[in-house]
Amino acid sequence: MSHSSSKLLILLSLFCNFVLSQTTTVTLTPQTQANAIIGLDRKNWNGGSTALHSQGYAHDFTLPASPGPCFKITSIRVLVDVNAPIVNNAPGCDHTELYYNLYQNNTYSGGATANFFKERRANPGVDFTTTTYTCTDPLWNSNFGGTFSVDVIPVYTTTCPNGQNAINAGFVAYTYTITLTVTYG
Repeated sequence: MSHSSSKLLILLSLFCNFVLSQTTTVTLTPQTQANAIIGLDRKNWNGGSTALHSQGYAHDFTLPASPGPCFKITSIRVLVDVNAPIVNNAPGCDHTELYYNLYQNNTYSGGATANFFKERRANPGVDFTTTTYTCTDPLWNSNFGGTFSVDVIPVYTTTCPNGQNAINAGFVAYTYTITLTVTYG
């Protein structure tokens, strides 16, 4: 290796080490129920069948572009601030649970199409506790320019004849704000 090639390699190594020691935090534009795609739960929990899936609110966030070759996303902080739902259950229908399903690099394309990254189950109307997911998670696969998705799924009992249309039919309505904060270095 020539003397000038060695210098260039050392300078590039120093630059990448400096870049990796710097962290930047970006808060993506928050989304609300008004930004949601309303459709069947995208989580593939029933072997590809949507027969028992509930209708939910799907949100896809586009992660920022990479600022350079030495950067990587190190964490994504998720906050869902939920207001009390409006529930007008039809006879024989009960809104029993609320699921927050998280996905990486899987834009919404219909029910039962994706395997989730993480999920959180809550009682109806309960906030998603602020949680930070990091690149040390064995399921981590979030990259610059990719998508990170947060779905809000009001679950109905399987005997409910309208669970797959509960939002559109007016049996349940949620108002909320989802905020994602991305850290990279």
